[in-house]
Amino acid sequence: ALLPRVLNALSAQGNPAAIEILLDDVQAQMIDRTLRARFYGLARIRSEKSIDAVLDLMKLVGFFEIYTYAEDFRLALVVLTGEDLGRDHDAWSTWWNANRKTFKVDPRMPKLQGGDWTRWSDYWGLPPKQPGAETEPPPEPPSEPPPSDRSVRGR
Repeated sequence: ALLPRVLNALSAQGNPAAIEILLDDVQAQMIDRTLRARFYGLARIRSEKSIDAVLDLMKLVGFFEIYTYAEDFRLALVVLTGEDLGRDHDAWSTWWNANRKTFKVDPRMPKLQGGDWTRWSDYWGLPPKQPGAETEPPPEPPSEPPPSDRSVRGR
């Protein structure tokens, strides 16, 4: 489908001017790939306006469809905020209303946990390992065997 690719191209630059386009005519384009392109596209635009737009988009999606797109909604907000309040629109709205005056979206994307990086990187065609992610600590060396109770006497 052409529209998701167009929305991805618009959002790839991270320009807040694309927010209006990403929210345009949502009700007429209620298909999975297009809505995912909107959510993830908004998350690439590192701006407080994007948080408002993701919350607005979820309202536009509507009550009956909210659970179908809840994971895309959650991941978009995790990418923007570094917080994870789950899939609950009300919880995110409450958090945003309490923090909107002081919260600043970090220009760098936060480290994503678990399968979140896999979903994000698969969607955008990024490397499977998150850049700058901590490497796993080296394994613990084997513990020393306990000393023997036998002592060597009188040799």
